[in-house]
Parts: sequence; structure tokens; C-alpha cells
Amino acid sequence: MTDAPPPTILLVQAAADRSVALDEEHRQISMALNRSTYGDIFGIRTLQAARARDLPEHLAREVPMVMHFSGRGTPNSGLRFVTDDGSEAPTSIPALCKLLAEYTADGLGLVVLNACWTVALAEALSEAVGCVIGTSGPIPDQDAISYSYALYRNLGCGHSVGRSHRRACAEVELLGADERYLPELFAGPGIDADTVFLVDAGSRTPLPQRPHKPHDSGSAARLRKPVVGRPVRAAAPRWDAPGR
Repeated sequence: MTDAPPPTILLVQAAADRSVALDEEHRQISMALNRSTYGDIFGIRTLQAARARDLPEHLAREVPMVMHFSGRGTPNSGLRFVTDDGSEAPTSIPALCKLLAEYTADGLGLVVLNACWTVALAEALSEAVGCVIGTSGPIPDQDAISYSYALYRNLGCGHSVGRSHRRACAEVELLGADERYLPELFAGPGIDADTVFLVDAGSRTPLPQRPHKPHDSGSAARLRKPVVGRPVRAAAPRWDAPGR
């Protein structure tokens, strides 16, 4: 057993209307963790209709291991947060970098910016936060949500951030996503994303090995029979939805 605190994920949902399927993304992330090997150790916190001021208020109380932003990005203007009048406004990239840098020593190690045009912010944030994921252009809702599903399913199975990201990108591209706008992973100085895990080593247990059976070279060749009832892991469901 391990005394390490359980990993928590902060979902920051920032959209002034329902044109972005934030509730569906939350559902898919929860479902991905439920279907993963170690998903039950994760805790999910949610900031709905998030204002810019909501983020530091939450971080002052609890620092997550993962901050996942769902909403909209703006070219060269960072993330968009909901305003008090019900609209949206972009935030300063340098200001957001300074804010999140204050919480890396307390455990913030992965930031997922699941919104359009967030690659510049992701690259800047990676100087302070260990691993950051962003996109270089427009990404449809269905591709963004499918990526989230695949990413957290792999992270919940005990795989590294680097491997989970690559597998998620491959899965989304298999489903028809434009490879030009797949999410990109940035690792900070001296950090190898293939050695960063959300599930600590003490919680990861090796899978049981099947006993080895010696090969019987004298027996007749056996025909392969169809396997009935073998579970098949379905890919993340797709639906028609606008982009971010």
C-alpha cells in the first residue's frame, strides 16, 4: 500500500452557452475512469460556468494533480472565462502562467487545455507546470471529448502521461480526427512525460501471469475455435456537435 494522496482532477468548465458539450465531456471522463484499472482512486472536482476569479479561490483550498479546462480558446489570447454579465472574455497568458506556477510545488503536475488555439499557452505553461496539453487550431467537440475519454482511460490504467497522450491521439485519429489539430503535449525543462504517472507506483500492481504450458509437439494441430463472450472495449462514442 501507499500513503500518497489520491489523485484529483479539477474540471474547469467555462462556456457562457450550451454550444460546447461540457456536461458530455464530464460524463465521458467519469466513464473512462470507471472503466479503467485504477479509476476508483481518482477524485473529480468541478467548477461550472467558471469565472477567472473562481480558479485561484479553488486552488487556495485544494490543489489538484490535474487541471482540465473545457471551453473555448482564442488565437493569441489564451482561455476564455465566463463573465458576470453572462458573456465570455479572454484571460492574460502571462497572468495565468504566473498563477499556476504558484501551485506546482503543491502537486499540480498536468494541465489539459481542451479548447481551440491553446498550444501557445500550453508551451508557455510547460515552463512552470510539468506537463501541459493544448491544441494548435480548431478542434470539433466530438474530437475533443473523444480525446479526453481515451486520455483518462489510459491514465486510469496506470500508464504514463506521455504514453496516454500518444494512445489517445492515435485513437482519435482512427475515429477520423484531423491530425493537423490533434492535441500536443509539452513537458517542462528536465521532465520526461513517459516517466510521469498519475497512479503512483505503490498503487500499480502487476497483472497476474498465466501459468506456462509446455508445447506438445506430438499432438495433432488444433483448429482455432471462436471465442464467445470475450469483452471488447469500445472506443469513445461519437456524436454531432460544433467545434470549440
